[in-house]
Amino acid sequence: MSRRNGGTRFGPAPLHRTPIHRIGRQFTAADKPPASVVQGWLRSERSRLTMRHSTIAIALAAAVAAGCGGNEKTSADTTKPGGAAPAVTPSGSSSVSTPAPATGKTWQVRMLGDDKGYRYDPASLTIKVGDAIHWTVVSGIPHNVTFWADSIPTGAATALGADMPNTTAPLMGPMLTAVGDSYTITFAGVPTGTYRYYCTPHLALGMKGTLTIR
Repeated sequence: MSRRNGGTRFGPAPLHRTPIHRIGRQFTAADKPPASVVQGWLRSERSRLTMRHSTIAIALAAAVAAGCGGNEKTSADTTKPGGAAPAVTPSGSSSVSTPAPATGKTWQVRMLGDDKGYRYDPASLTIKVGDAIHWTVVSGIPHNVTFWADSIPTGAATALGADMPNTTAPLMGPMLTAVGDSYTITFAGVPTGTYRYYCTPHLALGMKGTLTIR
């Protein structure tokens, strides 16, 4: 018998060890492989490919898990010595910097965003020097209070800026990012007149307010 194509003197090489493109060369037209033999080879190949794909999937999962673990370690490394997390400054009236106590009345204004639009409620108030306004987020986060520098009385910017706690820019209050967050300004020592303000993220949607101080 010929040993061509990896066969032995007893016949051709086993089909499961023979590349598919060489199977047909081991048989003559009169001696085709039985269908059961071919089907057995196909089942063997499918099983081999399935195991290979499973191995690749397991390796990918392990790589992803290792990456997540690395991120966790990086996050942990940013904490303060002793394992304590970095201090976070809360927003609104609960922040470290608090407004001066009001010598007059404290007014309540709601900050809203719903199917009726984005707005302060009430949008207009008339108060006295020494009064305070307490803005509270009800819906449509985030919100804040920002005064137009050119829409307040002349010379009021310095006194108003001093009355505003936790500003993130001149005459701009902090961003309130959760329902229930609040912000309070006590208008002490400011000139009388009209003060116009707005919500920075919702100015384009018409969220504006007017304050008249007498």
